[in-house]
Amino acid sequence: MDYVAPSTQNVSAAGAGFNLAAAIANIVNPAGAVAGYGRDLLRWLERSGVDEVEFQRCTELAKELAYPNKNGMVLSESVTRADTRLQQLKQGHLPLSLTFSQALGRLLMREPDLCYMVSTTACLLQHHDLAFTTSALTSVVLDRGGHEEETKYTYEPWRASIRAVIVKVVESIFLNITNAGHQTNAMPQEMAALHVHVVDDANFAAITMQIQRASDDLLLKAEIFPGDIVLWILNHFGGKMEVYVARVKIYEADCQHVWR
Repeated sequence: MDYVAPSTQNVSAAGAGFNLAAAIANIVNPAGAVAGYGRDLLRWLERSGVDEVEFQRCTELAKELAYPNKNGMVLSESVTRADTRLQQLKQGHLPLSLTFSQALGRLLMREPDLCYMVSTTACLLQHHDLAFTTSALTSVVLDRGGHEEETKYTYEPWRASIRAVIVKVVESIFLNITNAGHQTNAMPQEMAALHVHVVDDANFAAITMQIQRASDDLLLKAEIFPGDIVLWILNHFGGKMEVYVARVKIYEADCQHVWR
């Protein structure tokens, strides 16, 4: 499984005009092409009390760790439709002051190498609270493998500072995307009746990131139905997926990415 960064036309078009790293650079140099986004980002950082250096470190660590597949891109498409509708209302000269949300959650949706943070958060929030989602996403960003025998993490002195940024990222995604009604695909009907069990945040990160690093076929065995892991796979894995319960195949799908 050769891994290439995927995106839809919507994300590619938006990404062509918005680059998060460039936006961060334009906080200092506002004359650049994405100065407008830089100002929006700076305002968000100021409102949230997030250190610019720690935010940049976090985004550098988080880049290209995963990509939503065609199922996961349903979330982006939902946000795009809402923005298109708002644009139409603005053009209708209504007696209202309508503006596009410039919250970080929306900005991340436009960055192909980081938009998985939004879709991953949306998946996690279907089964977990904000605190767990923050811990799991932090573990994803910091995961560097080495879990062949067991889930094992060494202490990272910068985990606290990275988590402080992720807290604000998750809150922004919750308030401005999932709480606004934009969701990833739900569990398919074939698995909806299964009793969902969830894993802890460290195992969530270890399993999902091991899936991302795999270059061959994968077999995930579990004595219980790990619903949060399965939902993430449905929205991020690139390839053919089959689910068996008691040796009986109950679901299969071709979860392909939309390649650039």
